[in-house]
Amino acid sequence: MRRNQRDGEEYYIQMMVEKIDLVHMFSPLCAEYHIPIVNAGGWYDILERSESANRFLEAEDNGLTPIILYFGDLDPWGIAISDFLHKGFEDIEVGTGWSPISLEVNRFGLSYDFIQDNHLTWIDNLVSGSGKDMSLMTNKIAVEYVAKYGVRKCEANAVMRLSARDATIQLCRNTIESYLGADVKDRFAGKREAIRDRLAKFKGDTGLDVALSKALSLISSID
Repeated sequence: MRRNQRDGEEYYIQMMVEKIDLVHMFSPLCAEYHIPIVNAGGWYDILERSESANRFLEAEDNGLTPIILYFGDLDPWGIAISDFLHKGFEDIEVGTGWSPISLEVNRFGLSYDFIQDNHLTWIDNLVSGSGKDMSLMTNKIAVEYVAKYGVRKCEANAVMRLSARDATIQLCRNTIESYLGADVKDRFAGKREAIRDRLAKFKGDTGLDVALSKALSLISSID
């Protein structure tokens, strides 16, 4: 695996989900791997988009490949999400200075197999939240979707049911570790410890620890 020489990493991951409920569901897991997560349903907030772009810009400056892990509905628009996300970042490229040309979007949920395996609920229409009937669209993605799945959809928050939560969390964990490696948490912990050691050495070498102790004692005496 190719790794960035600066810190031994290859990828920088951000996660986006189509339903706000999923932010709460995935946030503890994302925190384990230090991955930002946002709700990106629809044409999501331009401020959040710019913040994501700025994080990707910094990551690319450090030699990392930008990755979006996306978890959304299984419907024609959900299938086309990669194009939508690239276009969203292109629209603000002048303002952020970041181009999504190297961005990889991994739409890891929902898939047909996951829906069937976990007995998730299908909705027998393709009407979007804005009221548009996607089954009437004539673009290639919509036509191929209807031919493959029929006039039905499965919304991402179907995984909130208790029987599907563990499988969904495991799916997300496996997807993250397919990029970062199964040893990632131990690797990150080792890096944190190394930083603590360097900081402690710096404080000792410069006498900063003594100065800080004196300052804190002085503040306490004033109180």
